[in-house]
Amino acid sequence: RDVTHPRMLLLYLARKYTSATYSEIGRDVGGINHSSVISAENRIKTELAKEGELVLGERSWKVRDAIEAFERSLG
Repeated sequence: RDVTHPRMLLLYLARKYTSATYSEIGRDVGGINHSSVISAENRIKTELAKEGELVLGERSWKVRDAIEAFERSLG
């Protein structure tokens, strides 16, 4: 969870904020395949729908709160 939760969020946000393909994102995030990017995106969407949580660093976040915090930091 220390790595997978932040990576899932990264992959979801990469799809949301870029026009990169699943394959391009996977390549740029350490060479994972496109199906892993699709799976991560779907997992985050599922967690958003059910108000789920992710562990990011030392803290557990509601997925929606984590995304909103990231978006606020972008300005």
